[in-house]
Parts: sequence; C-alpha cells; structure tokens
Amino acid sequence: MILTIYVENLYAARFLPDKAIDLVDEACANVWVQLDSQPEEIDNLGRKRMQLEVELHALEKEKDKASKARLVEVRKELDDLRDKLQPLMMKYKKEKERIGEIRRLKQKREELLVALQEAERRYDLARAPDLKYGAVQEVETAIAKLEGTTDENVMLTATVGPDQMLRW
Repeated sequence: MILTIYVENLYAARFLPDKAIDLVDEACANVWVQLDSQPEEIDNLGRKRMQLEVELHALEKEKDKASKARLVEVRKELDDLRDKLQPLMMKYKKEKERIGEIRRLKQKREELLVALQEAERRYDLARAPDLKYGAVQEVETAIAKLEGTTDENVMLTATVGPDQMLRW
C-alpha cells in the first residue's frame, strides 16, 4: 500500500517516465502476488504429492504383481516427497509469519507517527516525547531486528529490488 502511494506520487510528479513507472508497478504487483501464494517449488511438490496419493489409492485396489511392485515404489516416492516438502513448508510458514509481523509493526509505526504529529501539533509536551523517544523507537528497533534476521536463501520477499525489476 505504501509503495503504491509512492509510485503514484512519482507518476504525478513526473520524476520517472511512464514506462519506468509501469515497470516498478508490475514488479510491485508481482511481489504482492507472491506473498499471497505459495512458492513455485512448494506448489510443484504439492501437486506431485497429490498425484502420487491418487495413484497410491488406485494401486491399493489392484491385485496383480506389477501393481503391487508399483505400489511399493509409489509409497517410497511419497515418503521421499514428504521428507522434502515438510522442511520447505516450515521455512515458508516461518518466513510468512516474519513478513506478517514486519507488516504489522510498520503499520503500528505509521499510526504512532500520526499520533506524534498530532501531539506536536497540539503542543502536548507530555505525550510527544513519549511517542518520539519511546514507542516509535521501540517499534523501529523491533522492525530492524526482524529485517536483520533474514537468511540468504529466502523464499519470500516483501521488497522490490533489482532482481524483481530484471524479470520484467
């Protein structure tokens, strides 16, 4: 939401050509969609698992030797697939929770900054310093701590960088 407003402001002020703004907008939309959907690797493994489970149930009804041999193979493939999928799902959920927490904290920071501006406008000398040097700094510290704990091999990102821009 904040990035969209920023892009719209750039467009209105004509700091960037229209094509550059479209590029940024497309990259932002792509990142937004990726945050709301599973990564491609997890999705592919999930589809493969579902296919193997369907095959497993079909083979369990069969009585011939070839089907029983394939049943053993399918069970082994399914177990291997579950072993691959479980750590990826845990990592995905952890990253999704981290990004959600960062979003929540940034929203709280925005609310606190609005409250700080209101307190300064009203010349409320008791509330303004508490907000400025207390609550806002605590939230910014928490955001920095969460943003600093990223692994090098992340599945999700909430920021648009050169990598996302190059795709377009």
